[in-house]
Amino acid sequence: MEVYASALAVLLLAIFDFACGQNCVGRVDGVYDAGCRAYTTCKGGVGTITECKQPMVFNRDTNQCDDPANVHEICGTFRDCEGRDDGRYPDIDRKCQYYFTCYARKFMGHNPCPAGLVFNFALQTCDYITDIGPPCGINPNMTSSPLEQLG
Repeated sequence: MEVYASALAVLLLAIFDFACGQNCVGRVDGVYDAGCRAYTTCKGGVGTITECKQPMVFNRDTNQCDDPANVHEICGTFRDCEGRDDGRYPDIDRKCQYYFTCYARKFMGHNPCPAGLVFNFALQTCDYITDIGPPCGINPNMTSSPLEQLG
């Protein structure tokens, strides 16, 4: 019985680590799961999540937090949140493969959608391009929200 409990504990720990994005077992040391505001570093099978303090963002060239002015990819791109409600918005300039967050009229940063998905403003999540109307999707039976067009 003790063997089963021990095996169950190891399995649950592995599931927890994987769900939290920190599963580095068998991974080569390096940076994984990088967004604009946080990234995971794997070293010796152990994962560490690093959050960038505002206004810093993740720089893929240096693999560390940096001033947005030094970051040339999406993380260094600023979006104006004046006049926008709190929420997430598709980045139309990036074909809706990224979305950005506005809170209290402040730009909080970009996030990528998983490969093959685009941002669905109505659901506030990433979705299939066929399930969304223009400008982010291709479904002619779906209409876009006026707010989505602000993207």
